[in-house]
Amino acid sequence: MDEVYISLVPVLHGKGIPYFADLTGVPHRFDDPIVIQGKGATHLRYRVRR
Repeated sequence: MDEVYISLVPVLHGKGIPYFADLTGVPHRFDDPIVIQGKGATHLRYRVRR
């Protein structure tokens, strides 16, 4: 994996879905995110450090 893209959309539904709650294994290190402000969403791009 070279990059991780995340699009954040502010929507509330009950308790939400914890997508990253059960990550196990080797920890990943990411550079600071590149933040792209969209209309109705914030897009984050993280490069994975090697």
